[in-house]
Amino acid sequence: MIDLDTLKLALRLDAADTTEDALLTQYEAAAVAFCERVTGRYFGPPAEVTEYLEGTGGRELWLADAPVDGEVVTVSVDGTELAAEDFEVRGRRLRLAYASSPSLGLYWCAPNGASVDVAVTYTRGYAPGDEPADARQAVLLLVGHWYETRVPVAIGTVAPDVKLTVNDLLGSLRRMTA
Repeated sequence: MIDLDTLKLALRLDAADTTEDALLTQYEAAAVAFCERVTGRYFGPPAEVTEYLEGTGGRELWLADAPVDGEVVTVSVDGTELAAEDFEVRGRRLRLAYASSPSLGLYWCAPNGASVDVAVTYTRGYAPGDEPADARQAVLLLVGHWYETRVPVAIGTVAPDVKLTVNDLLGSLRRMTA
């Protein structure tokens, strides 16, 4: 998410000095993983993923991440692929179209009300540098904090607590359950 040059600039390190590169790369990967765990979202490069959801009768299903360009590759219900006109995608919401498959009606369940297994394949992620600004800032704060404060306890000094700032930055990115 954050390239080494940007990390070094943020930490005021010499860009030509490569002695800390491996450590900074590890910190950056750990910070991105932390942000993904806290928010339930994916901040990596675009990649195709298949999500398996259970349709239990609602009108909408929620994907973990919004598809790149709002495009879903395939949607299949109990192993049967739906036609593109049978569903619509708005952000992370997957909704059956009004004139959807007669076997489903308007709800993600079988006609008798039984649940259905829904597999959705789509591309998620961000081009480098296009990640949400608050997620990028949270990663920079975490890397900076971990780099400057390499031990969990600092005796005789006041170590900054970045937890509240990171939580504030990531709060709006947290995935809400539907």
